[in-house]
Amino acid sequence: MENITKRQIEIFLAVCESENMKKAADKLYLSHSAVSTAISQFETQLGCFVFDRVGREVKLNQKGAYLKDKLAPILKELSFHLKSVGKDEFQEKFIIGASTTIGNYLLPQLMSSFMEKEKVSPDFELIIENTEQISKRVSENKIDLGLVEGPVFKTNVTTEFWMDDELIVVQSYSSNRGLNEPISIHKLKNECWIMREPGSGTQSTIDAKLMEFGLSLSNIKVISQTEAIKQAVASELGIACISRVCVSKELDFKSLSEISLKESIVRPFSFVLPINRKLSKGMLRFIEFCKETVCVYPDFRI
Repeated sequence: MENITKRQIEIFLAVCESENMKKAADKLYLSHSAVSTAISQFETQLGCFVFDRVGREVKLNQKGAYLKDKLAPILKELSFHLKSVGKDEFQEKFIIGASTTIGNYLLPQLMSSFMEKEKVSPDFELIIENTEQISKRVSENKIDLGLVEGPVFKTNVTTEFWMDDELIVVQSYSSNRGLNEPISIHKLKNECWIMREPGSGTQSTIDAKLMEFGLSLSNIKVISQTEAIKQAVASELGIACISRVCVSKELDFKSLSEISLKESIVRPFSFVLPINRKLSKGMLRFIEFCKETVCVYPDFRI
C-alpha cells in the first residue's frame, strides 16, 4: 500500500461528516473534482471502497465507518501536537548541565523560580559535573545548555557571559587566626590548602590567580566535592578558596569564617551553547530569566 497522507485523511473525514462531495469540497476550499479524485485515490490505495455512491450522496459502508472511528481521534491528536510544537503549550524537556557551584547552589532555586513565574512545569534533567565535562557534553549535543564557572576550551561551542562570582578564602570559625585586617594571600602560603580536582572550574580559576600573584603552594589536599571541602575546613583540616555563594549559610551560622584578603579573586559564570543548534523558545526564556534574576547578586541567596 502506498503511503496515505494527512491531507487524504482530512478529505476522507470531511466527506464522512457531510456525506456529500460538493459540501466537503466547499468546507475544504477545494474543487468538487479534487475531492472526488482524492477519495478515489484513497480507496485505490486501501484496496477497497469506503463509500457507497447513491446519486450525488455518499454513504459510509461498514469498512468506511470502521476507518472513520479509528482515524478521527488520531487526526485530532496529530493536529494538536503539530500545532502545539510552535506554541507555549508545548511542554518541552530541558536538559541542562551545570558545573558544581552553579548546579548545587544556584540552579535548583532558579529553576523553581522560573517555573513559578512562567506558570509552566517542564520536564527537566539536571546534570552536575565539572566545567570540562559539561563543555564536552554541550559540544556532543548531549545537553541543551551548560552553565559553567571555568574557562571553556572546546572550539565547537559558544560561550556567553552570565555573571561575576567572588571567591573567598575560608577557615574554621573555631580556628580564629586573629586576622582583623585584610592580609595578602602570600601570608597563607604555608597553610594547608584544600582544593578541588583538575578540570574543576573553581580550581582552574584558583590556579590562574595563584600564578598571577606569583604564589606557589606546597601543602595541598584534593577533595572533589564542595560539600566535603566545607566539612573538612570546618573540621580544621585546612583552609579553602571557595565561591561566596557556596558558603553563605556556613558564614551566617558561624561554622566557617572568611579570611579577608587584599587581593580580589573574581571569575565569570558563563552559558555554554551549542554552536550549530537553535535553542527552543522555552530555553531562551530560561536564559533570559537567569540574567534578570542574578542582577541582585550577591543578595541572591539559596
